[in-house]
Amino acid sequence: MFDFTTTSITQSGIIICTVFYLAMIALYWKPATIAGACHTRKSTRVLFLLVLIFAIMSWTNGDWIHYKEYIQNSDVSNDSMEDFYNWLKVVVSSNYLLFRIVVWGSALVLLFKAINFYGVSGYPALFFLFAIFINYFDYSRNALGLAVYFFGLSVFLSDKSWFVRLLGIGILCCATYFHRSTLALVLLTPLCIFPINKKTVFPIIICLIVAFAALKGLFLSFMDNAMNSDNTAIASKTSFYLNQERGEMVSGSLIGILIGYWKYSVFYVLFAVDTIILFRNEVYRQLPFRIKALYNIMAGILILSLMIYYFNVGHLALYYRFLMMMYVPLTVITVYLFTRKIITRRTYLRLLMYCGGYVAFEFLYRSAIGV
Repeated sequence: MFDFTTTSITQSGIIICTVFYLAMIALYWKPATIAGACHTRKSTRVLFLLVLIFAIMSWTNGDWIHYKEYIQNSDVSNDSMEDFYNWLKVVVSSNYLLFRIVVWGSALVLLFKAINFYGVSGYPALFFLFAIFINYFDYSRNALGLAVYFFGLSVFLSDKSWFVRLLGIGILCCATYFHRSTLALVLLTPLCIFPINKKTVFPIIICLIVAFAALKGLFLSFMDNAMNSDNTAIASKTSFYLNQERGEMVSGSLIGILIGYWKYSVFYVLFAVDTIILFRNEVYRQLPFRIKALYNIMAGILILSLMIYYFNVGHLALYYRFLMMMYVPLTVITVYLFTRKIITRRTYLRLLMYCGGYVAFEFLYRSAIGV
């Protein structure tokens, strides 16, 4: 059966992905940025398929190559990977194409189902996800873990029976079997029940900081035990996060530093705009409970990532890996506010141009230099 044969990141591969990305933006920009526009199931399915194809063939990041080497080497099992992926490798007979179809196809289906539950149209949400966060969705198996968690959360937040809600809890807890980092999201889930307003926001932040400080020692002790584990793969990865030089969040020339801050600012800008609009004129109080709960989880992820950064816990990779988990709730909430005309089209387009502009710039820059 057909499979990928690429063995490294090439300039031609980056150019193909760049043309694909820019063509998608040009084709879907207008129809996906009109609030209240009706989209047929067929057009939504076509957009879904195109996003999935890009995620499967996105050979512009190092993890794409690393996963390929792991999957296609039938004699090697990776102890640092969750058991599901080692099992799937056997099922697909070390075919990397099938592996990506199953993992990223499942992730996109679950995200699409969750997005629909939150009352957001799938068409503009898929475009927003693609335009701004496609490089976070397609690069790691974490995409499936996040999809399982947020799908389970949507089931848990449903207005159905307690059995269905318990089922949702079971599903979101299962996310840890697809990526261990989602354990942090499972622990943040109780934030769903706390209303956030001017009176409660600071007590909640203080409680999170105190809890993090109290658990920091336990976390580091757990990581030390993992670093000394007999499992060499887990020990090696843990050692990377704890012992490697922390470094700077961005470095290099002035232009490189500005580009680095542009990359991370995407999350902060979207969060800030959503927060300002939500708490302006008491919009937050009028939101459905499921959207409020999702906002609380998103705020919890941001606070957690900032505490990891400022409390100097391990390598910076821990900070930005947790920060990037925000892309799912940011997509849902921002598109929800736009399709409900709470965010003006002018503001929404500015957000897309600023945040998506970084993605386009990165593709064009890498196409030019070939890395």
